[in-house]
Amino acid sequence: METRYTAATVLFAALIASGCTSGLPLSDGGGSSDQPQQVPGKGLIVQDLRITDQTLSPEQSAVITLVLKNFHREPIDIGEITMINQQPLSKEKQGCTPEEIGKARPEVKPVMECKWEVTAPTSEEIGSFSQRKTSVAVNVPYQSRMVNYQPLKVQFKSFEDINTTKKKAMTYSNGEIEASMQTESPVALGQEKNVQFKVSKSGTGRLRGNFSFDYSPATLFSEDCPDEKKPVLENQVEFGCSVGVDSSSSSVRNLFLTIGYKYAQSPSLGVTIVKNS
Repeated sequence: METRYTAATVLFAALIASGCTSGLPLSDGGGSSDQPQQVPGKGLIVQDLRITDQTLSPEQSAVITLVLKNFHREPIDIGEITMINQQPLSKEKQGCTPEEIGKARPEVKPVMECKWEVTAPTSEEIGSFSQRKTSVAVNVPYQSRMVNYQPLKVQFKSFEDINTTKKKAMTYSNGEIEASMQTESPVALGQEKNVQFKVSKSGTGRLRGNFSFDYSPATLFSEDCPDEKKPVLENQVEFGCSVGVDSSSSSVRNLFLTIGYKYAQSPSLGVTIVKNS
């Protein structure tokens, strides 16, 4: 799928890379509130999963429709959407429209719709049961990323000018994962200070593999910052890495962490098969 970039998108990416976003309407990144800073959007939402008839007679067919709504402002790559655990129903996928889903914009939240035709088994296959209940699930795998659009602001100044330091921390979430960043500010010029990161699953879906990390501005972060981490207990990772500035002049720099991740959702619905009398 062709990706189109607006002038505003290119400008914002350049500002993040430099760490200089003082002209943007951002928070100071120093709040101590426990409330997550919500990235604009809610991730990928299962807006609807429905069937034309939840009670089926032997050999009767029905159509199952899945509706997804995308709130991700970052690129999202949806894998093959499949129906699982549909037995004893037979299935035939009718396809998804559109085949790929675009990024969300303030005025547009893209929607994807997928359909399957399912058919109940014969009376002989149902056996002696008068009715049989089953649950049909749909597996939706995808990968995306999350970035703190509002930065963690850290001051760098000469050691002689530092009288005291204070904690700078922030938490942000997109409804699927949540991340926090914490350090002390100011940081002495020519020295390094540790930044603590914590990333965890926050949505009802499941993680599928490692978290990957991209730090910006790259020149501020040391080589000890990991490129990826495997989630452990409670689907989370915690780690630290250093930031520093080799400069003789004081400055306030904006720190960004972009997190790549693989995720899956498996919504389900109930179907009852009723044997003819």
